[in-house]
Formats: sequence, structure tokens, C-alpha cells
Amino acid sequence: MCGSASILVADDDRTVCDAISGILRIEGYDCDCASDGLEAARKLRESRFDLLIADLRMPGNEDLELVRKAGDIAPGMPVILVTAYPTVESASEAVRLPVVAYLPKPFDAEELLGHVRKWAEHSEALRKVSGIQERLTKCVEELAYFKRQGLPPGGMSALSASLMPVSVIRILAVCLSEMLIIHAKAKRAESVRLCDLLDCPQRADNLKLVQEAIEVLRRTKGQFKSRELSKLRQKLEAFLERPQKVLDSV
Repeated sequence: MCGSASILVADDDRTVCDAISGILRIEGYDCDCASDGLEAARKLRESRFDLLIADLRMPGNEDLELVRKAGDIAPGMPVILVTAYPTVESASEAVRLPVVAYLPKPFDAEELLGHVRKWAEHSEALRKVSGIQERLTKCVEELAYFKRQGLPPGGMSALSASLMPVSVIRILAVCLSEMLIIHAKAKRAESVRLCDLLDCPQRADNLKLVQEAIEVLRRTKGQFKSRELSKLRQKLEAFLERPQKVLDSV
């Protein structure tokens, strides 16, 4: 399954609309349908969608009117155009709009899914980045507020706590973790854990305990003939190797 990306399919041919949405729902996407450009524009205003799949020739999309509206209603949302009447003119015009794919009908389902996976993931990343940006903006505002308060009643000893509330630190940590996940997905790599990136003292203590457990399992493997203990040792060894490998990939 591909997560909760939301896709709007706009086509005046109900059979085509049902076929496309059916394929996407099987893949785990949340789909809605519109029978013309006007209905599609209304639904774009009422709900958030990560991707629009639209027929080139249908009522309400003359001269790519729907695609132009979509750019104003949902800035940055990618559009996939499908058409039974491909032309050089329409393809050229699509290039100047937020159209990421131009597929002549009948199109291959796997080709469509390839574009959908790529651009739905892109939209999801942008949405997460927007959320991170909003939270960071609130953090900056909160820090500015505390800074304006001046020296707290407790004097210099209370200054650092006053300027840096734990709530702000927690939000910053969550934002950084989410950014690391987005980075890992973009590189198709394993996600870097926040504790690995910051190399915090607690991480060092944990790794030391893991190393000690591995050494005990190695020394006692002759005494305890256990496949489970052997597998546990292998997992711990892999865990111990993981942090540096992941950091090397960043």
C-alpha cells in the first residue's frame, strides 16, 4: 500500500474515471472523481488533493482551463493529463503548466502508476515540509516573545530556561526527525535517527551496552547452544554497525 495520498480523477467518461480510480484504490490511494472541469474545480476548493488526473477534452477544460484553475486553487499540485486526442499543440501548452505527465489513451496502467507514485510522494513531501515550516515559524515567534520579556525574575541563572522552553526544543527535535525521514526517502536510503545525527551521550552509553551484550553472547556461545541467542547476537551486531553506515550515506 502507498499511504494516504489523495487523488482527484476528472473525466467525463465515467467508465474511464471508474477504471482509473479503481486501479489507484487497489494501490492504496484515496480517490475521488469529477465528471467535468467545473465539478473538479469545486472539489479542489473543498478538499486537499495531492494529485490531479484530468482528461484533456472534457467540459470545463477547454484550452486547459481546469489545469490553469488548479494551479491557482492548489499551487504546486502536480497534474497528469490523459487524452484520446494527443496533439503537438496541447502537449506544448501542457509543458508551460503544472503538468508532469501527458499520457495518450489507451495508456498502460503501470506507466500511469509509475507517474502517480512519483508525484504523489513528491506532493506528500511538500506537504510535510509546509507543516515543518509552520511549526518552525511558531518556534521563532515563541522565542522572540521570550526574548522580549528581558531578564527573568530569577536573574541570569534562570535566563537560559526562560529563553528556551522545553516545548520549543521538543518541536525542533520533531521537525528535524521529519526532515531526516524526507531526506532518506528522497535518496531511497535508510532514515538517519536523530540520536545518531547528534551523537548524543545517551546514544554512546546505549551502544556500549549493546557491545557488552554481544561480547557476553560470543563468550558463552559454546555453553548455550541456542539458535535464538545466535540470531539475537547477529541482530545486535547489525544494530551496532548501522549508525555509522547510515551517517556515511548522508
